[in-house]
Amino acid sequence: MTTNGRALAIGCIALATFACGGGGEGSGGTTLVATPLSHTSSFAFDGEILLSLDFDDFTVTAYDARGDGSGTTLLPPAGQSEVMAAGGIGLYIVQEFAVLTDLNGDGEIGDDYVPQLVDREGNLYNLGLDRLGIAMSPDGNLIAVLAGEQGNLDYNGDGDQLDVWPFLQQGGPDQTPVRIEIQSGSAMRAEGDFLLIGASELRCNEDLNGDGDIEDRVLHVYHAPTQTLVNVGKFVIDLPSSRVDGTRIFFRGDEGRDDVDENGDGDKTDA
Repeated sequence: MTTNGRALAIGCIALATFACGGGGEGSGGTTLVATPLSHTSSFAFDGEILLSLDFDDFTVTAYDARGDGSGTTLLPPAGQSEVMAAGGIGLYIVQEFAVLTDLNGDGEIGDDYVPQLVDREGNLYNLGLDRLGIAMSPDGNLIAVLAGEQGNLDYNGDGDQLDVWPFLQQGGPDQTPVRIEIQSGSAMRAEGDFLLIGASELRCNEDLNGDGDIEDRVLHVYHAPTQTLVNVGKFVIDLPSSRVDGTRIFFRGDEGRDDVDENGDGDKTDA
């Protein structure tokens, strides 16, 4: 059971919304509206929107937890079980092959998995990127998709389809995602105004932390309001566990991977 004072999710079989006031008999002033979900479903819920994915036919239904709990079935259906919700924004993944539609514009309908975004008004937007990784800020304002080049897509015009780029969706769900000029091969984290990226030295063919090799995953920070990318120059161990506090960023590093004695204890074995 999850509650934030506005809505209630009970297991995976019902959504109940409530509003204080009214003083209904036996309710203590709380009105509950139950919306049944399938027993064979998964869901994502953030207090404003609930996305339910039915494993029987992979249909996705969006329920408005701010109103009467009514639901809208979304098309196209999902291609896998990943659903996300944050800040009233919903996200689910569609497999092109399942809907026989080229959703990312690469000229094929192969094994691409393309995120679909549900905004706060219930409108559906195709992000048009093959999802290799995804990150969503807790307030839903930043959505990052890690997308690979394939088919006829060459995002940076270097003549190959070997690169992997982070794209950031900001400024409204109907805006075109912005490609960030650093190749990534790992997870990302979005929080506040920042996107944290684990840049791949191997993909970039560059020593990004100055330790003399190109084998590391080096923390880069993208500030969305100014569209500024900063190389922190440090290996990051577990990027999803990193945290943002205002303008401060906390992450786990590794002295050995950076070849630096960070705490002055005479060794390079600490994390």
